[in-house]
Amino acid sequence: MVKGGHIRNGLILFTYLQYEIFGGEFSYSSPNSQRYILLSSLNITHINGFINFKVQSCNDVHFALISGQTEYDPLYEIVIGGWGNSKSVIRTSKQGSPVAQTSGSYLNCNEFVEFWITWNNVTITLGTGVKTFFNTGFLNWSLQSGLLSILDSGFYTAFGSTGEWIFYTQESITEAIEVTTDAIEVTTEAIEVTTALSCMCPCIHNTIHIDTSNLTKEELMVILHDELQLMKNTLKIEKQFSSKYLRRLNSAPDNRTSSKSMGSVAVCIIFMPISLSIVSDIVKLRVYLKRKKAKLLKRK
Repeated sequence: MVKGGHIRNGLILFTYLQYEIFGGEFSYSSPNSQRYILLSSLNITHINGFINFKVQSCNDVHFALISGQTEYDPLYEIVIGGWGNSKSVIRTSKQGSPVAQTSGSYLNCNEFVEFWITWNNVTITLGTGVKTFFNTGFLNWSLQSGLLSILDSGFYTAFGSTGEWIFYTQESITEAIEVTTDAIEVTTEAIEVTTALSCMCPCIHNTIHIDTSNLTKEELMVILHDELQLMKNTLKIEKQFSSKYLRRLNSAPDNRTSSKSMGSVAVCIIFMPISLSIVSDIVKLRVYLKRKKAKLLKRK
């Protein structure tokens, strides 16, 4: 029976006296209780700001990132499948008000679901499945002033729910590292293909080397479809917000003396016909009024 544990290469080595080993993985049962089970009490040390696990539960899975040694210290609480497995939230205290939330049923009463949690100086992210370059999570929250330093973490299930947890042994971690290495290589190739496809210069297309020994270009395009669509949506600008549209009625400033002189002459030329027409009308009006006045004087 293993007596200690730690996290290596971003994956948990979880040890406890009450677990059962199943071919590279071992399980832990959490009761219906609002008391956090601290990972430090299970001889687990955090590094790299990453935790992943599998859990089978109907609702209200709680995981805390704690700044101290007890659940009474300041913490960030992550609730998965709360409110009858209809919503997941991030809180800044135990049972506090949500600062981020998302709707959806992520837990399963009959099957294990894999989750991962990452954090750095400003952001906490919750995701499901395997953490990859393209899997950016389904819930995240950032605090620009900076998060607390995370010294411990814990978990519990409550509100009528119990949980079955699965963590990984050394054998599983070794396999996960190999898979992660393969994923990094595929991601690198995908980034190279994205760069090649986004460049419109023919000479660049002809010189960039793309290794397609494992995947065809069509397969890579399918893999990159979401990323390319996201890039397209990010770079797209609505017409009414474009600089060309906003400046369509504004003239570019030119403070040169020659430009000002030419502008003044142009204004004079434009307004001269109008001015002459107005002056002509004024002269005719004065002549008309004088004649009318003279007729009135003769009648008298």
